[in-house]
Amino acid sequence: AQINFATTGQDRVLYGNNGTVGFLKSDNSGWNASSDTDGDWNVDRDVEAGRNVIAEDDVTATSGNIAATTGSVTAGTTVAAGTTVTGGTGVIATTGNVSATVGDVTAGNDVTAAQDITATAGDITATAGDVIAGDSVTAENDITATSGNIAATAGSVAAGTTVTGGTGVTATTGNVTATAGDVIAGDDVTAQNNITATAGNISATAGSVSAGTTVTAGTDVIGQRFVDADNNSYVVNPASDSIMHAIGIDDDLYHNGDTDTKLQFTTDDISLQTGGSERLGVDNDGVDITGDIDISGDLTAV
Repeated sequence: AQINFATTGQDRVLYGNNGTVGFLKSDNSGWNASSDTDGDWNVDRDVEAGRNVIAEDDVTATSGNIAATTGSVTAGTTVAAGTTVTGGTGVIATTGNVSATVGDVTAGNDVTAAQDITATAGDITATAGDVIAGDSVTAENDITATSGNIAATAGSVAAGTTVTGGTGVTATTGNVTATAGDVIAGDDVTAQNNITATAGNISATAGSVSAGTTVTAGTDVIGQRFVDADNNSYVVNPASDSIMHAIGIDDDLYHNGDTDTKLQFTTDDISLQTGGSERLGVDNDGVDITGDIDISGDLTAV
């Protein structure tokens, strides 16, 4: 059964077949938008709402956008768009994935999925909330929670460029990776495995950078202190006191701004120098002293 609507510019057809009811494409080659026997609403191109887009099961736009301008996009299972997913407030997939194949996933508040959050060729952004996935958070470009957390409970956080969390960035059982940009958090950056910024910085402004295995940055790892994961009593604090078990030096230990005053190490030889000249030399043959020796107090030879 069908109903033909004569409209200005182009006629439309409301069609029903085998329990599915909806509008046909302009050339009648398939469904433009339809409701099937399971109660799902299927759209070929864009899903747009002034407020909320809500489905008991999936919200899917195979080759178009999903947008709720001033509300939320919420699905009982999966939110999937061929291009972009946009929620004025939130984007939520209660038991499934949130994915945008060639565009961005953007929410005014939270982006939340029980499984993966993926922007295959774009950005993932939560302007005023969190980006939280039961599994992985993956974007071709940036992953950003301007004032919230980025968390992947059972997977990894991976961005083609930059990962930015207004508060924290966490991969509970996986990696945090920014291939061509920075990993930045207002508080902590935490990963069960690796934290990697291949060509950028790793920075936790007011918290810790903590990895179960390796922290790797193409440029800088920025923090006030570096703490040994195996023994927290060992601390490196470049601006204050540090506690270390041992230090290995290839050549010189020198005074900043006065590089010719130094303690120099070579094989079986230690040289204490001032002004570029050796004043005290220690090797396997003994000790050599150049210059005067001034002694206050007793000098006793045993």
